[in-house]
Amino acid sequence: MNNAVARILGIAAVAALVTVCGARSFVAAAGRTFPDTSTRIAVLTDQLPGGMSAAQERFAATHFVGTQKLSLNLSRALRAINPQFLVLHYHLAMWQSAPRVSFVVDGNTWANDYMEVNRHESWFWHDLSRRRVASNQDGKLLMNVSDPGFQQYWRESLASQVQAGDYDGVFLDSAYTGRGHIALRAPKAAYRLPRVDTSPPVPTARAPNDRDCMPGSSAVGASEH
Repeated sequence: MNNAVARILGIAAVAALVTVCGARSFVAAAGRTFPDTSTRIAVLTDQLPGGMSAAQERFAATHFVGTQKLSLNLSRALRAINPQFLVLHYHLAMWQSAPRVSFVVDGNTWANDYMEVNRHESWFWHDLSRRRVASNQDGKLLMNVSDPGFQQYWRESLASQVQAGDYDGVFLDSAYTGRGHIALRAPKAAYRLPRVDTSPPVPTARAPNDRDCMPGSSAVGASEH
């Protein structure tokens, strides 16, 4: 994987932003603050359910710093209680969601962009038999993140989704190809993946206001889980 692709994936956990960028708070593009957790624990919980009671909404908004995978009708109710409540957009990192798997595409709608992505065969990763490579768990498809067209689409569609949903950052999930729930259907001998430097990333010294440390601007997060 070349440096350009690595930068696009941004393979680092959202929570690691504070570690890499130093012990301080950061303000997202939307104006909400990512808290300094150097001296305290702040909980960013997973997706909250719809249909919460008023008491449950108040508890969530005042006991968690944020969550992910919310549509606007849910996030606005929580931010009416706590204007600093953070919400991350959820998206797969190097996979295309299977056609029947939905995610929030415009801040309000749970859908899938498979119909658009499916029109571009070069965007998909292929095995040695020129077949697309899919997960054996949920059918998601491995993407060719080195393809310039896919890079542009991925960048622009993510930016549009973040803006539409008033999100404070992006959680990029499943940035890995051969572990547990994202195991591949074919044996490794059937496909070739580019060499990847698996050594831990080395934090670089940056100015405190470097926009790479801003979760709402250029920094995005990813997970192997």
